Amino acid sequence: MTPRERLESKLIAAKLGSTPKFMLEAAELISEQNRCLVDSDLVLDCLVEDEDMYPQMILRQKVLYEQIDPTVYILDGCLTLEGRSFFRAILNEVQEMRRSLRALNDDEFLDVYRRDILIYHADAQSRRKQRGASRDKWEEFNDPSFDADYSYWGIAPVWTEEESIVLSLGKDPDHVDRKSVGSPGPRGSLFRDKFDRRSKLVSLAIEAGDLSEPIRPKNFVEWAINIGFELPQALKNILPSSRAIQREVSTPDIHQNTLHMFYRILLGVLVKDYGFDFSKPDTDDQPGVFVKIENALIGAGVSVDAKTIRKHARRAQKWADAADLPIATRLRKKPTT
Repeated sequence: MTPRERLESKLIAAKLGSTPKFMLEAAELISEQNRCLVDSDLVLDCLVEDEDMYPQMILRQKVLYEQIDPTVYILDGCLTLEGRSFFRAILNEVQEMRRSLRALNDDEFLDVYRRDILIYHADAQSRRKQRGASRDKWEEFNDPSFDADYSYWGIAPVWTEEESIVLSLGKDPDHVDRKSVGSPGPRGSLFRDKFDRRSKLVSLAIEAGDLSEPIRPKNFVEWAINIGFELPQALKNILPSSRAIQREVSTPDIHQNTLHMFYRILLGVLVKDYGFDFSKPDTDDQPGVFVKIENALIGAGVSVDAKTIRKHARRAQKWADAADLPIATRLRKKPTT
């Protein structure tokens, strides 16, 4: 099999929504069988005879995720009419995909492969997260009464390695530990996956000397933030700098000054860069201005809708009028004719 044929099989496997390991074999098997057996029914009869062949693989996936009765499709080792129809449709879909892919030149094929395989991986990851979240809700560690009390743990002088991991996940080490979470193994639980990955990283950090046991809370939180752990805000707040920042942003005077500086910037951009006329009534749409700003922000990776921008623009105008700022005169000035 050539490298391109392997990628074709992998892409077909992804598009059909099963696991690449099963589908890679399945798609290639169908292709090989269909070169000498034109009748799709004969192909299916050949495939269904072996437990490891294509229909059995697909059937296991369908039974697993949709919880159906397998005898609907295969009974006493033979395809039922419904099963024959189901697998023939898949067989035909595989062949149609192969024909369309082989009509592309190499560059076109690679573009399609890279685009579609990324979509598949994103969809697969989303499905795994949904299944993991569904499993986690039944787990004992998901009980809200097991959530961490950072007012207590935050003043502890040191943590153990396991306590650090559990606290980073928002849970109370007195109730949640390796035994209650379960041993590392097959993936499924999102919480267990995170626990396993963080356990490995913390162990490596201790081995490398980035963390030392017993672990000081401040050192752990700084290290965890530095390598990109998602941490509960209450855990981050045990850092002195975090508490200082929290007090600072909650100070009314500083907050007000920040808001007024935002108003100055917003008004200046609206007038200078977008030619906005504040002398017109609030109901005058002045088509496109706020939508243009919304689109510009999206282009910068920030999402703020046009309605919200308009609301703050009008508030900024009222503030400028009340403060009798020089810009207020320009905002009220009628355009010359």
